[in-house]
Parts: sequence; structure tokens; C-alpha cells
Amino acid sequence: MTTNNYSILEPLYDSCEDFEQYYRRVKKHLPNFPKSVMKQWLFDHFQCVINQYTWLGFANLSFHRESWPTDKILNKIKAWNEPAVESWKQAFFIDPRFQNSSLGKFMLQEGTWPEPPLILNNSTSLHMPDNSVISRWELIEGHHRLAYFRSLFEKPEWPLSSEHNLWIITPTKLQKEPPIDHGTIT
Repeated sequence: MTTNNYSILEPLYDSCEDFEQYYRRVKKHLPNFPKSVMKQWLFDHFQCVINQYTWLGFANLSFHRESWPTDKILNKIKAWNEPAVESWKQAFFIDPRFQNSSLGKFMLQEGTWPEPPLILNNSTSLHMPDNSVISRWELIEGHHRLAYFRSLFEKPEWPLSSEHNLWIITPTKLQKEPPIDHGTIT
């Protein structure tokens, strides 16, 4: 499916569409997407998602929340852009602007993230369309959260919860998904 077929999912930022308006407009096209996933993935990062992940077939994705212990997250979850995550982790250690951001403040107070990151369950050894490798548990969205999480772990005086929620994304089948219904939008 081409990027143009996903235009119905694009947030109408120029029209000052807020997330609640967006969700009401788009949820019928992706009924399998939980509301919070739609916000943090499609609404907040639309162009990146369309450029990188349409090959998964949005209609063929299942989502469920899981709670993982800290050590499992540290040992299993990998990001496609590990150097950037490492850089943000180091910045969180030393730069008060990172620690005083809304995300930084929340994580320093609660010892976990405010919204579960999105993790691809790559149980079938998928590769990106350019044939680059995807980790078994690939971080799809939440790179700053993972970086700050790793910082909390490495600095024992900062609080860190023992369990953390994640959104696990599982492709149910990899084939061309049917075109999205471009019917009347209300």
C-alpha cells in the first residue's frame, strides 16, 4: 500500500484538530488500535510511522498491554536507533533540562513512564523493507522513555519501579492489507 492511501489517517494539524477530534474521525478506520497507541504513534508521529511501518499492515496488528520487570526490559528491548537512545540517556544524567522536562519529572517521581512504550513482538524474525534487522523485541515508539528508564536503572539513588507497562504489537499476518475505507468522515 502506498503512503497516499494513508492520507485519511493524517492528523489535520493545519485545521487545529486536537487528538480527541482526530480519534473520533480515525478510529473507525483502525478499530484494532487502542486509543493511547493511536495518540502516541499516529497522532504524535504520523509522518515517521507512515514512512517506516506501513509495511506491517496496520489492520493486521494486534495490541495488548503487558507488565514487564525491569531486568527483562533492560535485557530484551532494543531500539533501532540505539546510539540516539544512549545519547539521551547520558544527557538525562547531566542536563537539568532533560530532568526537568515533563517526562523527566514524571519518571524521576514515579520510577516508570507515564505511557507504555510500543514494542514490536518480532517472533517471526521480520526484517525492515530495506532488509535491516529487527530485534526480537524492537522498540517502535518511546525512545526518550527507554533512555530515561536506563538512566534511572544506572543511578541507584533515583527511584525505579519493579514492573513497567508496555504495549506489545504483534503482526497477525504479513500480506497486503485491504485499502482503508475512505468513506464519509464525520
